This record gives sequence, C-alpha cells and structure tokens, in this order.
Amino acid sequence: MFNSHCHSNYSHDAKSELTEIINVAIEKGFKGLAFTDHCDCNFNERRNDFLTVCSCVDEVDALKERYSDKIKLLKGIEIAEELHRKDNALKIRTAREYDVILGSCHEYKKGDEFLRTATQEYDKWTKEEVLDFVNYYYGYILEMVKSTDIDVVCHLTLPLRYLKRRGVAFDNTLKDGIIKEIFSLMIESGIALELNTSGASSGLFLPDEYYLKMYKEMGGELITIGTDSHVCDNVAQGFKEGLKLLKSVGFSKYYYFEKRKPIAVEIQF
Repeated sequence: MFNSHCHSNYSHDAKSELTEIINVAIEKGFKGLAFTDHCDCNFNERRNDFLTVCSCVDEVDALKERYSDKIKLLKGIEIAEELHRKDNALKIRTAREYDVILGSCHEYKKGDEFLRTATQEYDKWTKEEVLDFVNYYYGYILEMVKSTDIDVVCHLTLPLRYLKRRGVAFDNTLKDGIIKEIFSLMIESGIALELNTSGASSGLFLPDEYYLKMYKEMGGELITIGTDSHVCDNVAQGFKEGLKLLKSVGFSKYYYFEKRKPIAVEIQF
C-alpha cells in the first residue's frame, strides 16, 4: 500500500511528528508514504509555510536510510491557492526537489475577501451564495489544471465535505460539465486524480463512486490514494475501503509518484 497524501506537524493544522507517522504506517502494512505538508500560498508569509515545508523535506531525506528496509519515504507538497500567489508558489517549488506535487484549493474568493472553506457557516448562506462558492471552486480547479505544474489534483469535490458538515444538500451533478472538462485536461496532461479517503467513515470519498466511474469511462487511468491524515492514528483511514471502491469501479491498479513519475501498484485482495 502506498499513501500519497499525509500531513505531519510541519503543517499548520496537523499534530504528529514524522517518526510517529512512519511507525504507525509500518504497523498498518504500508510500503510507501508521501509526506505532503501544506503550502497555502496566500498564508505562506503569515505562517511561514516556506520554512516548515523545507524542514519537512530535509527531515524526510534524513530518515530515508534509517527506514529503507521497512518503508519507502517520499517527499511531497500540497500547494493550495497557487493562482492567488504565484510568487510564493514559485519560491517553494524551486526550494527543494519533490517526488509529488499535489494541487488544491482551500479558499473561496467572495468579493474582495478570501474565506477559508473549512470554517464557513454554509447553513446560514442563501442558495445563490452556496452556488457561487461551488462555481468558484470548480472554476479554480479548471484553471489550476490548465496553468500550473502539478502531479495530482487532490480531494476533488471538496466543497461537498464542508457543505455536508453543515447539513447543506447540493446536487453536484449540476457541475458535471466542468468536471468532465477538468478530467479531459488532466488525462491529456498526465495529471493524476486522487481518491481521498479521509471521509470514508462518514461515507464521503472525494471524489465519490459516480465521478470515479466518469473518470474511468473518459479514459482516466492515473489515480492515487491519499488518506489526508493529520494525526498518526489516521494514517490508514479508509485506505482499504478506497482500494475496494477502485476495484469495484474497474481499476486494476493505482499509482504513486517518485521523482514526479507515476509508478503503478496492482490492487490485490
């Protein structure tokens, strides 16, 4: 098993140290683990994501040999809001060498204000405001796929996670057109789709079975699995369920990235 999305205490919202996570991953039977700590470009200077990400990569390099006979450690990064601060994105991209670069969006630009999508009270928003939020998200992802150098689009359909937490229903099939456009560009460009299993316990994979089938039917093959864990105890959350889901949709393999090249792993049960 290869987990391609994991956060350590080098991310602002995560708690566990690298060695804690590695030891749990080994216990859970993982063969590979990518540390992909956050660089949210709009908040880079305030939180100093630049230094923390570089420190994480350096520590992973230092730990590789110690654990080489037990697990493959991979150096990654999750870059969010690159389109908002391309200067910060360029700085972090060129500071270190990565095995995998994840691209994501954690913000919503409402008027002139940037809002954190995880913290909004969507149940107090109008239907029009919710639709504007969702439209903004998919528009951002489309432009990100068009114009940034990433390996993986992570947790696609993310707005559904936060809307669900607030009890807000949204018919995401309304966005099928732009999602198909995103998938088409990803397939053409060799950008992988992530199956994010962090919400498996509540039945919410990002993306879900419907969109995994759509991706597969469009010819999509490159798919990674990431638990998006923020504490060591969650390093395996939903991973095996995710494998079963991919198998049921028709995927016989998934991928991880090393030196930014995809490597296939057979799905076996």
